[in-house]
Amino acid sequence: MSIANTCRLIDKDGDLVVLQESDFSPYFDQGFLKRKAAEAEEDRACGGEFGLVIEGGALQYALLDSQRDAFLDLCRACNGVVCCRVSPVQKARVTALMKDKGGMITLGVGDGANDVGMIKAAHIGVGISGREGRAAVLASDFSIGQFRFLARLLLVHGRWSAKRNKEVVLYAFYKNFVYTTANVWFGFLSAYSAAPVYSTAAIATFNVLWTSLPTIAHAVFDQDVAADTVMNNPELYRETSRLRGRDFLVSAAFWSVGAAWHALWCYFACVASLGAAAASTRDGKPWDVHAIGLAAFTAVVLVVNGKVALRTNHWTKYNVAFVTLSVVLWFPFAVVISDAVRSIHWFPYDRVGVVNADP
Repeated sequence: MSIANTCRLIDKDGDLVVLQESDFSPYFDQGFLKRKAAEAEEDRACGGEFGLVIEGGALQYALLDSQRDAFLDLCRACNGVVCCRVSPVQKARVTALMKDKGGMITLGVGDGANDVGMIKAAHIGVGISGREGRAAVLASDFSIGQFRFLARLLLVHGRWSAKRNKEVVLYAFYKNFVYTTANVWFGFLSAYSAAPVYSTAAIATFNVLWTSLPTIAHAVFDQDVAADTVMNNPELYRETSRLRGRDFLVSAAFWSVGAAWHALWCYFACVASLGAAAASTRDGKPWDVHAIGLAAFTAVVLVVNGKVALRTNHWTKYNVAFVTLSVVLWFPFAVVISDAVRSIHWFPYDRVGVVNADP
């Protein structure tokens, strides 16, 4: 109880209910937990603070199939719940109840072998390396040396990870949508012939060479807020804890619309400039579809790498190097693949993709 009061899990000035095994025996009242849940709801509706402490003996009744719903309602109505003197199996069962039936995100933190079941049952398990061995550490997703490191793990790294994951997933959809939607716009001019606007070499290397490294750097190093700022303002964690699937879908819709718009500009700007009647090569020949495709792919590479650069909040030497190399190295590669295409007699195009009339 002293630990719960110290970390403000339970308000010491609020009402506190302690459930013991004697409350359920010798005569087990099926409606006891339901009445307690109703009382807690009334107290909460009046603005009161309601805390619950339940012992292991009482917990064995609360986890019965007939009582799980009432116990869950009671926990939801309370500002804080403490389960004390419980067995390892009960720890795991309470965690599984909150995760599977309560729809809550669970974090299991333990330092001994008796916490392994709880750690495995939770969404995320954190093991503390201490005097009780390494069983908890080996069963966990993350391990820390001391309990005080948990704050930094959650507030700093947890928040960064949530924001980075969201950003990288949205950007992955965006860059591939820009890349592929240009083919959709090309279909309006090619009578939907299913012919690709890009060369095979460009298609094969887009995600491997020209967009992969900036994405990795953005996912690993980006920081919207410095670590010290987050530790001094822990309320910033609410920004990520309130994220829901609907919010992600709304963001994905905006990113998709932006991607379609950018792809339209990448393709039709090249068509308007290279496909005009006045546009021609130095020897007076018109630019063909492959030259326009090469120009459109260049525009796509510049746009998607520019997008990740604009979305970067914290620049490191790796971000600068990866974005720069991904853009700069594309141009000599374009020259190489153009020369390779020109050397194939059955597909006679010169460096810029212009039909070669020489035999």
